[in-house]
Amino acid sequence: MPRTDDTKTTGELVPVKFSRLTRRGLILGLSLSQMIALGLGGASLIGALYAGGGILIAYSAPVWLAAITLTWVKGGGRALVEWIPVCAWWLWRTTGGQLLYRRRIIVPRPEGTLALPGDMARLREYTDPETGAGMIHDPTANTLTVVVEVTHPAFVLLDPSEQNRRVTAWGRVLATICRSGRVSALQVLERTLPASGQGLAEWWAEHGAHDDS
Repeated sequence: MPRTDDTKTTGELVPVKFSRLTRRGLILGLSLSQMIALGLGGASLIGALYAGGGILIAYSAPVWLAAITLTWVKGGGRALVEWIPVCAWWLWRTTGGQLLYRRRIIVPRPEGTLALPGDMARLREYTDPETGAGMIHDPTANTLTVVVEVTHPAFVLLDPSEQNRRVTAWGRVLATICRSGRVSALQVLERTLPASGQGLAEWWAEHGAHDDS
């Protein structure tokens, strides 16, 4: 006997319906501001009745009618009475000049520009899409500035001959770069930072003499 399978496939979207926003009130779902407005309206109506009724009820009608309107008429998803604090705060800020900018809004800088003073303001930052290297472009001098970091974990612990070989090879590299007509300047900066001692410990573990000397 054929059977109908109502199971949805895994690739089919399942609609979801969100429930309404839960709002909790003090009494009968009324908020504090609604209770205050309703209480003022009820007090004016009861006061007119005890004072003699008749024409007094008509005189107090604008008060309790306005209270009923503010309590149950909604606008923008909330009762009208709940908009009173928002509007009052906005009027306070308007009269105090808090909605005015004290200075001109700064337009965001274009991508790649550097916020540098003086002649350095013409410099632009450029990223090579292939290697990801960052460069500083000087459109006036038509140059690109790059920084190459050369580090060694324990250069001072090498043998003197190995140190001389490395220094000579590095000098040969610099001399080759300077012979190129595309390089306008070359600057060498040396920096020494305190190390954690890990490189020294690794070197001693590999080359040290463990004879308790």
